Amino acid sequence: MKLKKLNINSYLHLKDLEFDFTYPDNHEKAGQPLEKICFIGQSATGKTNLLKFIANNLVYLLQIKIADRKYIWDFEIDEEKINGGEIELLLEDINIKLNDKILSYGNINYDFNEEGGGLISDLIYNPQKNNKVLYFTSNYITDENIKYFNAKPLEIVFNRNRSKYSNIDNFSFDENSSDTYILKLLESFLDYRQKYDTKVRELLQKGYISDIDKFNKEFKKWQVENPSPIDDFSEKFDLLLNKLNLEIDRINVDYPIPFKNKKTEEIIPINGLSTGTKGLLLYMLPLYQIDTSKSIILIDEPERSLYPDMQMELMDFFRKLSPKSQFIIATHSPFIAASFEPEERFILYFDENGDVKVRRGSSPIGDDPNDILANDFGINYINKYGQKAFEEYKNLKQKIYFEKNEKKKEEISKKLEELGEKYNF
Repeated sequence: MKLKKLNINSYLHLKDLEFDFTYPDNHEKAGQPLEKICFIGQSATGKTNLLKFIANNLVYLLQIKIADRKYIWDFEIDEEKINGGEIELLLEDINIKLNDKILSYGNINYDFNEEGGGLISDLIYNPQKNNKVLYFTSNYITDENIKYFNAKPLEIVFNRNRSKYSNIDNFSFDENSSDTYILKLLESFLDYRQKYDTKVRELLQKGYISDIDKFNKEFKKWQVENPSPIDDFSEKFDLLLNKLNLEIDRINVDYPIPFKNKKTEEIIPINGLSTGTKGLLLYMLPLYQIDTSKSIILIDEPERSLYPDMQMELMDFFRKLSPKSQFIIATHSPFIAASFEPEERFILYFDENGDVKVRRGSSPIGDDPNDILANDFGINYINKYGQKAFEEYKNLKQKIYFEKNEKKKEEISKKLEELGEKYNF
């Protein structure tokens, strides 16, 4: 499932905006939906509102029901839905368009009929098709949502009955999100450890302790038939863990997910990790546990509390867990924006009349973040102190050119050299 086009006639302060979410004609993937989308723009241009608008309309589109095989049943338009605009989606090679006049599903058109009647059926939604929309709000990382990272195994066992597995495919992840994902993951680790211990005791009781080779053979056979969720977790998260110089300790049972420093082998419980790292794990756990192969994933400001080196590789982390998903990101970070091709960046800006407009990016993928700040963000990345120093540097260069006194010329040259080295002019 991929978003292809969005036209907004009027939504809050966003008016007459057209987004073409396909690769342009000069691209090797010309005409195909963008694999990832990045919204950037100054505050108040509406990036968060745009994400919310897209997420709500996609969810609505997936849940549309059809009456008598030709009418959209119980269709309602409110400020969150398409109003005079259009949204276009590619779903399993079927093109879907929705505006406030008609729904086009492939070659079939459905009219609106508020009265409905007759046989009611789902047009798109089918739990087995795994078409999902996951929307992570900017306030998703909270103490409440990460509390089980700091829990002891016994606390998790105590809370098993509170797991809301019926909500496993949440639409919106915010400050009040369910504890389902962390509990489900940690429970799988604990269950495996219990099975592990049970198998070891069983082999010992059978007398295998006297024949180590046979013990190892039987135990390895059991491990092949019962793969460890900890091993799978380690493999899927190795890109992130290597960046942090960490690995999963498969022996320690004092913590739900015990991390180990790869150099010192010091055990580091999750509560010893940084806020940014815990927040990143919080984003990635749902992507790890949900089948997102046909999903659209929207994330608002994922850079929070992350050091720039982590921001630079953030999209790699996400795409390793969800390689077939379409990601839609809103960010203020040039380090994250640099992970997108220029065709995948959409810059919201105010025109001379104060209206929000949109343009595509220009800096190539992987460009210097300073260049992206200048070209796509439209920001002079040198602040007033740096600008003042640069003006002084230019004045000194001019002075040294016209100075005739050799002693003064030497003094100016020394200042010029010091200033140039200090600011790398």
